[in-house]
Amino acid sequence: MRARTAAGWMRNWTGVAAAVFAAACAAGFAQAQATDQDIAGVLESMRAPAAAELPVVHRDDTGYLHFLSAPTGGQFTVPGGAAKSGAPEAAARGFVDAHKGAFGLASPGADLCLKKTKDRPNGAVVRFSQTHAGLPVIGAEMVVRLTADGGVSMVLNDIMKDASVLDADPSLLDPVLSPEQAQAAALRAESALSQTAKNVYAPGEDPLLAVFSPPVFGMKGDPKLVYEVALRDKTHAHPPVAVSVDAKTGELVFRRGLGAAALAREIYDAQGKLDPLADPKLVREEGSDLTGDPYADALYDYFGDTYNWYKDNFGRDSYDDNGAMLKGYVNCPIFNAYWDPSEEIMVFDNRLMADDVAGHELTHAVTDAEVNFTYFGFSGALSEMYSDWGGELVDLSNGRGKDTPELRWWIGEDMELLIPDTRGRERPDPITEYPGLRYMKDPTVFSDPDRLGSPYLKNPFTLTDLGGVHSNNGIGNKLVYLLTDGDTFNGETVAAMGEVVVAQLFYAALDSLSPSSDYFDLYFALGAAASDIGLAFEDKLNVAAAARAVEIVPPEVALLGLRDFRAVSAVDGDGQIAVALTWTNPALEDLSNLTLLRSVGRFAQRIGEGTVLPVPRGEDKYLDRAVEEGVEYYYTLIADITESFPQIVYARVVAGAPAPSVLSQPFGYDPLLGQADPMDLSFSQLTFTPVGAPGGGVSGDMPGIGYSNYEGTFRRNVYALPVARADADGGAYRLTFTDDNAVAIVGGEVPFPFFGKKYLRIYIAANGYISFADATPVPELNFPSLAAHFAIPRISFMFNDFSPSMGGDTWFRNLSDRMVLTFEDMPSWPEDLPTNMVGRTTVQVELFYSGQIRFTYLGVGAVDALVGLSDGSGIPRDPSEAFPDDGLQQAYSIPDLSALPAVQTRLAFLPAPPVYAAVGEQIVFDMSVFRPAGLAGVPTLFGEWNGAGPVPFADLGNGTGRFSWTPQPDQKGLFTLRARARLGGQEAFEDVSIYVGRSFARPSAADLAVSADTPFENPTQSRVVPLGRALTASYVYTHPEKEADPEFYAEGDSLIYWYRNGQVVLSLIGRAVVPSNATRASDRWWFGVVPVTRSGIAGEMVISPVVTIAGFPVVTSVTPPFGLTLGGDRVTLLGERLSGVSRVTFGGVAGSNITVISDGELRVTTPLHAAGVVDVVAESVDGVGLAAGAFRFVGDASDVPFADVNKDGKVDAVDVQLVTSDVLRRSTKSLWVTDVNNDGAVNTLDVQQVINTALVR
Repeated sequence: MRARTAAGWMRNWTGVAAAVFAAACAAGFAQAQATDQDIAGVLESMRAPAAAELPVVHRDDTGYLHFLSAPTGGQFTVPGGAAKSGAPEAAARGFVDAHKGAFGLASPGADLCLKKTKDRPNGAVVRFSQTHAGLPVIGAEMVVRLTADGGVSMVLNDIMKDASVLDADPSLLDPVLSPEQAQAAALRAESALSQTAKNVYAPGEDPLLAVFSPPVFGMKGDPKLVYEVALRDKTHAHPPVAVSVDAKTGELVFRRGLGAAALAREIYDAQGKLDPLADPKLVREEGSDLTGDPYADALYDYFGDTYNWYKDNFGRDSYDDNGAMLKGYVNCPIFNAYWDPSEEIMVFDNRLMADDVAGHELTHAVTDAEVNFTYFGFSGALSEMYSDWGGELVDLSNGRGKDTPELRWWIGEDMELLIPDTRGRERPDPITEYPGLRYMKDPTVFSDPDRLGSPYLKNPFTLTDLGGVHSNNGIGNKLVYLLTDGDTFNGETVAAMGEVVVAQLFYAALDSLSPSSDYFDLYFALGAAASDIGLAFEDKLNVAAAARAVEIVPPEVALLGLRDFRAVSAVDGDGQIAVALTWTNPALEDLSNLTLLRSVGRFAQRIGEGTVLPVPRGEDKYLDRAVEEGVEYYYTLIADITESFPQIVYARVVAGAPAPSVLSQPFGYDPLLGQADPMDLSFSQLTFTPVGAPGGGVSGDMPGIGYSNYEGTFRRNVYALPVARADADGGAYRLTFTDDNAVAIVGGEVPFPFFGKKYLRIYIAANGYISFADATPVPELNFPSLAAHFAIPRISFMFNDFSPSMGGDTWFRNLSDRMVLTFEDMPSWPEDLPTNMVGRTTVQVELFYSGQIRFTYLGVGAVDALVGLSDGSGIPRDPSEAFPDDGLQQAYSIPDLSALPAVQTRLAFLPAPPVYAAVGEQIVFDMSVFRPAGLAGVPTLFGEWNGAGPVPFADLGNGTGRFSWTPQPDQKGLFTLRARARLGGQEAFEDVSIYVGRSFARPSAADLAVSADTPFENPTQSRVVPLGRALTASYVYTHPEKEADPEFYAEGDSLIYWYRNGQVVLSLIGRAVVPSNATRASDRWWFGVVPVTRSGIAGEMVISPVVTIAGFPVVTSVTPPFGLTLGGDRVTLLGERLSGVSRVTFGGVAGSNITVISDGELRVTTPLHAAGVVDVVAESVDGVGLAAGAFRFVGDASDVPFADVNKDGKVDAVDVQLVTSDVLRRSTKSLWVTDVNNDGAVNTLDVQQVINTALVR
């Protein structure tokens, strides 16, 4: 058998390439990142004389261009020869070749091969696939869109960009395995994963020798030379897959689907012929009569419906746009439905027959022809999302089946099969059956995510369900529903755009996607498509709102887009009041124009809803003098982004009100402020309590919440933490940190409100802060400064450079009303090394679900730190500095947190826990208000909620309100009560979550341990372990209801991922033990576990302690073990890993003249040293090896009796044996001085003298 290469790729047996994020490149090979000059060269080629917009330029982490789009009416010019050729391929290739440095094609082995060219009315789309050294790079493609006159309008660059690893070491390109061995390895891996016999699968074509580059798919890892082996299930019970194995070791590297299945659950009921090709019979062809078989006739009609939908909407001729025959097979009892791209057929189990399922499967054929999504992870989820989009829009337009309003957005509602519900049911009730496979309106019905930050998001890098392709498509499904029908979701109100517009939008976006695209790429693609199909500005705003609702806006848009919008009241020298507005713009080249709106009562969502204030493009401030004192103003700022979605930010302020405290203080010396505040928080407590009126509805976010909605208080002389590590209610679990990393915590379905946004996930950083997105990959955000603190929403309880590797402990508890985090004796990284002086800090953070935040400090050893709350809107710009010519007074000041009042001065609710109840169970609880001293009277309480009918909340007239409600059978789910209070011009509110039905809590894992089976080890701690030991993972599965409802919440198929030096070892996924032969000296190993319930609910990955495999030298013996105090004796050290030893010390004094004999032996000359027994230490760059008491320095003969033959300070049986051995000539006589009586002979007299001396001593 010969290894297969793709057509047109001449294999030269030199291997493959890989792109590694942030990899250092060898001199003379491909650069690790693009330079500003590379990017400038691209921008200089733009020609847009009449354009009112600027290009969209999106760069990846290494600076290379990932997405490039010219403004409407503009283009990027192609070098002369390629442009004149008129051929789309030549133009696209000419442009890319001219800017290789910007696109990451500088490697001499990199090349682009034409995949397809598609003519469009306004130009052409050219798709390239990438090769390296003649071998295909799996999933790596580049899409270039051309204008009608041959210019470039857009580039999507999803290729391998850094090939320096392979360029530097060509031996990585040589396979070790034969194609036959690769097939055998792939069969073993697939059989193990699918738990089937190896003979169930049959290899397809010869294995394809290729490159697998993890960064192409958003993963980290080194490049791999792989064989990709196509495997097909002989029984057709499973769709075909492509399994990639390491071409050198045979380890499983990657697995993707070759066909797509509609049903995300596996149910086996094999009856009849499972192979649709075993004995097919033609029953109906084009134009023939009905067969009488309802399933065959239905599929015939559904094929016609899908064909006509694509033809009528997009002018497409069949799935390949070239009139391909539609072939379908029915009556195949495989409990599945799938499109087989190799056979170009659709296979149906009759029980799944439905028009939207048929449209779904044929849309897989369409996207295979257009993009060929890699069927794994987020790209596989996009494939499934697009198929649901096509299938449901065919269903809604063909007039067949049960298209009632109640069944709208169900996939497969016309199937005979009913799908059991997996959440929300009552314990005594039978399982509810839903009419379909998925529900695009509410994907969470089947525990699928409806937004990127959902707790139901499946790990896109797991091998389970190929990275959650049938679950994570729920994010895109929700997006399709929102844009089509309109709704309010996740704080965003989206207007209905209708089926036709949504069909055109998503179809046009296909031209801007690649096989490895993810949801962030879909965001950019939809932005380009919105311009392509001519959407108005208001419609672009609407699509942007939907993208925010499902949280697919890339992080860089938030960090580098329109941001830092603040409104603060200002006063000039004449006492005139104004409102100072400041913000930070996106890159000027991305900004088309700015629109600033002012309104009263609520935020404007559209340009016509408020007063337009004149702001020129590129301006970053505005002084609004047309305001009245005491009026609350709502400001909306909209940035129109070229070839993408508009961005919107909000701010509100009461004119004439003083600037609120920013509740943040730097300690130590701050160069930005030029001042030093000494740390004064030891044995104290800081509390931040939500106050004031809400800034939005009960559901969703409240964009108007700011610092004025928090009051800080400070209390001294606190000598105990409020929450114990363990008590009668339960205990904590330990958090494992490495220096500068973060741990994600998911609090089930209970959100934590912070500055108007509700979060289900928090990130606890080793450097003493809590954020709501992982900031650790960006060093500028992970180390303490005012700029870093204010850059993102953050809770800085002691933001400094902690060093968990030096000690300390961290634990976390989840109580009924709060989350509790504790850092105990956590050391800060010292300014100078080495040092024995390390400051240690103990601090506890309580995050109440009411929004209250409390820090409790015991001893504080940190010196340079930042403490407080950040709204994520940047360092506040004071009006006096922003408007220096207007004579404004200073508004902001950095507070002294220890000078905050000891008690609250504003009205506030006392924290209340979330409520859980069953249907029919009466829910009763009270809400109490704190009334500050000096505020006379009794507050008025009232309630709002998102339930049906009047809110069941009553004011008891004593500062307490009571909620009383008995939910009915149709009232399951999550409800929110908003209790509000008013008194003396002050307001307060608190939201309480009420869960009716099952608990939706996610499982977790605690007490993670890595055992090497060594004596006296503590497997729960990070440590060094010997080489050659197997590593065993263990953990304790936890779920609050696993005992009460084990059938649903006991542990299911939890997944273990082993990490070696930060990279997942794919061959060990799901295994509890790392074999001893897999470890290497100096490796760092740890594992992460994703706990999963029996019902399939997955928790967040929890990380174990880190073990380092001993790479330091080991000294097993020193010979001879003694020497003169004058030094100069030559001794031999035996042991392990001695070849790297650079220094040997005897009692702390370095020896000289080290000679390495082998990895297990070296010789060294002893130094001058005082008499006595000393330790021998061998030092290398990997560490030190110590032999305790292994050497004795002696002076003259009077120092040690002659009878102490081995000079160990004792005369004993060992010395007797040494002399006896010499007498019997069984050892080398020159090694020991065994002539004890110094008579010139070694005989029985010497033996007798040693015995006599031993007896006397």
